[in-house]
Amino acid sequence: ASVMNWSKRGLGKNIDIIACDACTMATIEVAYEWKDYCNYFVASENVVPGDGFPYNTMFASLISNPDISNLDFSKNMVSEYGKYYSANGEGYETLSAIDLSKIDNLNTLVDNYSKALVSNGNASDIWSKAYRVCAFVGQRDLIDLYNFIYHEKNFCNASSAKGYADTEAQAVMDAMVPVGDSKVIVANYSGVLFKEYFKTDTGGLTIWGWFVGTIPDTSPYKECQFYLNNSWPDFMNWINQNH
Repeated sequence: ASVMNWSKRGLGKNIDIIACDACTMATIEVAYEWKDYCNYFVASENVVPGDGFPYNTMFASLISNPDISNLDFSKNMVSEYGKYYSANGEGYETLSAIDLSKIDNLNTLVDNYSKALVSNGNASDIWSKAYRVCAFVGQRDLIDLYNFIYHEKNFCNASSAKGYADTEAQAVMDAMVPVGDSKVIVANYSGVLFKEYFKTDTGGLTIWGWFVGTIPDTSPYKECQFYLNNSWPDFMNWINQNH
């Protein structure tokens, strides 16, 4: 964040778009870290193949129209990435364009949702079931936020916890899907095998889900702004202590 702040001071404004040609960068934690320094964030939930971004086609709209809006250019980057990997990929590729001006609101909604989950002390087995079937990437420590909530709602509605935290869950889901200009995720590409494997919609943004013990005091995660400003880590610690 210090480098981003330096860049913002030098420019006298936010960076227009940050695009990460790197794996598993489309997390709510990264988005929240950069929300005050950048307008749009383009990144992948999953791995980015060795070919990386097809820069010649992803940047074509900017070359042909230097005045293109940040929103439209971000969406075009996702679209061209999808076209390239639909023809040349393995089917597991993903890319999202995220409107960082809406991350504060999403953070509030996730915070409300997390608090509602913790307050139901009898449903830790439901959250664990949702984790086991939700869309995950990396070493099973990053979970698709929308997909986790989708499964959590389904498990709740099939149990004695029916309807629990439903309002808070739906608020998060509505902020993300369907993708569009008014949502947090303005564009989202998922390869055909990625979609088939997880069977349901994914939201284009992951969150750290460590169902393997409480967060160590030495963890760098405790230094990130999302950790300091959201109850999701409390939910993670709670579920590991109670299940």
